[in-house]
Amino acid sequence: MSTQGRKTLMAKPVVMRKMLAFRRRVEAGRYGLQLLELNYDNRCNFHCQHCFSRYLATDAPRLTLDDVARLADQAHALGVWQWHLQGGEPLTWPDLDRVLAAIGPQRFHIMITTNGWLMTPERAAELAALGVDKISVSIDSADPGEHDAFRRRPGSWERARRALFLARDAGMQANLNTVVTHQNVRGPGLEYLVRFAEDNGFTVLLVAATSAGAWAGRTDMCITAGDARYLEAMRGRHPGVYRDLWPLFGVQWGCRTVNGLVYVTENGEVLPCPFIHISLGNVLHEPLEGILRRGWRVRAFRDHSPRCLAGEDREFMARFMTRQEPGAGPRSFAAAFGEADLYPEEPLGLGDENDQARPGGAREV
Repeated sequence: MSTQGRKTLMAKPVVMRKMLAFRRRVEAGRYGLQLLELNYDNRCNFHCQHCFSRYLATDAPRLTLDDVARLADQAHALGVWQWHLQGGEPLTWPDLDRVLAAIGPQRFHIMITTNGWLMTPERAAELAALGVDKISVSIDSADPGEHDAFRRRPGSWERARRALFLARDAGMQANLNTVVTHQNVRGPGLEYLVRFAEDNGFTVLLVAATSAGAWAGRTDMCITAGDARYLEAMRGRHPGVYRDLWPLFGVQWGCRTVNGLVYVTENGEVLPCPFIHISLGNVLHEPLEGILRRGWRVRAFRDHSPRCLAGEDREFMARFMTRQEPGAGPRSFAAAFGEADLYPEEPLGLGDENDQARPGGAREV
């Protein structure tokens, strides 16, 4: 296993300071925004079976580089310390380098999720030099044939595998990103991927299948409570495996919709996460802070769910994870939520002067 030359937060002191401030907020049970996920351009060279992003793209005006720079400034002022570029496929963006420059890489821990098809040694070295800290590569099966069929691109498994090594050897953290379903969670393939990653110095992000996009209504694909416990046991054997809702800084923070991350579409719509297709507002029309205040009113987000709302909470999925046509875009906030779904106040919880804590606080583990 090689980790030689891997980037660390110590190389970005501004990020380190924001991360420590966010940690203090989490430990105190206060609101904080860790991560902004941006789909700047929905173009993609694949047509995967479970795609959700093509359901979000519309003919509305798209973000410009100036918009990205303004959004990054706002996120920085609010204490965001991680920035995640996804698509679509970011390596197909003709202006990816300029997007990174607009974000200001020294202010954020930068991650890119990719299918790996276009990664080369030269491109990996360029991305590392531009300030990218982490490359997350999607691999959905230990069987190359299964992965290629799922991604609908022959040869994609081998390209993805190669991309992990190229990212690692360029000095970035390499992460294997895999979708976990009720059907594959206990199979030997998942254990193989985890061991492969462990043997080669990669981390593993387990993404629970959600009832969104092409899989809207497919709750049969979603993991059960027993499956979730099985994954917890796997974490005990393999410390490099993680899920977004597992404890953060020793605190059980739970589902991070709005209370840890938001997702921004190429049209500027801010979603609670990539899989809950409800717009909290649009950054082309109002500041990010006001949008977060609106989202923080939603009881389902503010009440700190211990389960993934989009992939494990059957009641939430039945009420809010509706089917949609490609290109329809997200539902509006007003169409999704009624007064009974909202808290009457709009607590900020965003500045150090505000001590607003979530009801009941976070649970130490």
